[in-house]
Amino acid sequence: MVGRSSRRGFLRISGLGLSILGSGCSALQAQSPRRDPRWSVEFDGTPARATTLSDGGLVIATTFTPDGELGHLRFSGEYQRLAELIQVKTPPVVYDHRALVESEGIVRTVALDGSSQTRLRTGYLALGHYAPVVSRSSMFGVGYSDEFGKYVVFALDLTAERIRWLRPFGTVRASVTADGERVFAASPSGVVRAYRVDDGATLWRCEVGKGRGWHTAGIQFSSLLGAG
Repeated sequence: MVGRSSRRGFLRISGLGLSILGSGCSALQAQSPRRDPRWSVEFDGTPARATTLSDGGLVIATTFTPDGELGHLRFSGEYQRLAELIQVKTPPVVYDHRALVESEGIVRTVALDGSSQTRLRTGYLALGHYAPVVSRSSMFGVGYSDEFGKYVVFALDLTAERIRWLRPFGTVRASVTADGERVFAASPSGVVRAYRVDDGATLWRCEVGKGRGWHTAGIQFSSLLGAG
C-alpha cells in the first residue's frame, strides 16, 4: 500500500511534482520549470540521507541511525516505506525495479513495490560511504570483508544473487566505476587499480595523486588507456 510512513512520521508530503535530493538534506522542495513549489517534503530531524533515482521516483534511505528505513518517494509525491534498516551508510542502488542496500554488513535487494526482500549471499560485506555501481547484470564496489579481514573489490552477480569474485584491496575504503570491460577502484591516497570484469584479474595499478576527483580520473583512464 502506498502512503506515508506511519511508524514515526518519517516525512510529510503534499501536492505534486518532481525532485532530486542529495545526501545531508533535511528537506526538499519540488519545483516546476518556472521554479514554483509543487510539493514539499520535511524529514524528521535526521539530516543524513542517501538517495538514488528510479524510473518512478526517488529511493531514500535514512543513514547513520539505528532505526532507519528504506522508502520509495514517487514523483507524484506519494511515499511508501519498503524496509526498516540499521546503520545504512551507502546510498542504495536501483536495478531492475529493486533497490540494493547494505545494512550492518548485510546486502539485500528490496522490490520497489514493497512486495519482497531478499538477503544476498555475500557473507559480511560492509560497503562504507562509497556507493557501488551497476554494470550489465553485476554490481561492483569496495567493502570490508570478514573473510579477508580487509577491504576488497567485489563483483556481485545480480542474477544469481551471489558474489562472483573478491579481490583484496587494502585497509582503506575506495570508490569504484566500471566501463563494461573493467572495474576501476580509487583509494583516497590516490592509488587506482583496474580489474577485469569477468574474473577480477588485476590489469594495472598506478598513482594519480592524493585528493584527485574520481570522475575525472575515471574518464581519463577509460578513454586513454584502451584495453589496459
